[in-house]
Amino acid sequence: MTTTSAVYPAPKGRLRRLSPQDWRHIRTGLLFTMPWIIGMLVFTLYPILASFYYSFTQYDVVSSPKFIGLENFRVLFLEDKQYHKAILNTAFYAFLAIPLGMLVSFSVALLLNMKVRGMAAFRTVFYFPASCRRSPPPCSGCGSSIRSTAS
Repeated sequence: MTTTSAVYPAPKGRLRRLSPQDWRHIRTGLLFTMPWIIGMLVFTLYPILASFYYSFTQYDVVSSPKFIGLENFRVLFLEDKQYHKAILNTAFYAFLAIPLGMLVSFSVALLLNMKVRGMAAFRTVFYFPASCRRSPPPCSGCGSSIRSTAS
């Protein structure tokens, strides 16, 4: 009877068994990462697998899913006109809008980093909207419950 245990490369390239202390370190690391692992499984992996399953069924949330095979995909690819428009919009955004946005952002960053006359004024004008208040102040006649206590 042989027992197997985990091995990892030693500094000289030889494989060695994990000591009990190594196992404790691994267990502690797994315990600390377990909340993230559980969250990943629950909020990412499960929805992906459920979507894959439901894509092969007819499901209206009220009744139980009925397996229909590739019928949903046939309808999607051959009969749905919005699908093709959505694919074109996605391709436009992925191949044109994102690279152009990055190019413009990079160009503005280069311009803001250049040493030219009047750059301080340009930076002030450029960053001013980011420093302004984003929400309007409360109106005086809207019945605000904040009242002055000084009389």
